[in-house]
Amino acid sequence: MAQSLAVLESYFFRDKAPFGYFTEVMLPKLMERRRGSRRIKIWCAASATGQEPYSLAMLLAEAGSQVDGCSIEIVATDFSEEALRKARTGLYSQFEVQRGLPVSLLVKYLQKTGKGWLVRPELRKRITFREHNLLNDSAGTC
Repeated sequence: MAQSLAVLESYFFRDKAPFGYFTEVMLPKLMERRRGSRRIKIWCAASATGQEPYSLAMLLAEAGSQVDGCSIEIVATDFSEEALRKARTGLYSQFEVQRGLPVSLLVKYLQKTGKGWLVRPELRKRITFREHNLLNDSAGTC
């Protein structure tokens, strides 16, 4: 029942401020703290249909030499299996990609198909999508 009531609203680079903060503040701090291990693991909770974790993956890909040699893992969770199916396919309509996704990143990380825009495999493989309900215990999710 909860899945039928859920609002699975998501779009690329939703809320620009947190993504800017991630790039300008959090990523440099993470790299400093992880200098020895060069391992970064990010949990994207309530990821809905995947646009936000894909946005993070694009930012990390764009970081270039700043993250070279790092092991980066993005775990994206949602309680809706339907939303996760869509996220795993990485296929989005024209309407979905024009909401917040800069054209330069669109053509770099997605490819046009007959059914819309498909996230390129090299970006899709950076994210693991898992079913998880935030109302349950989150220990062991990531």
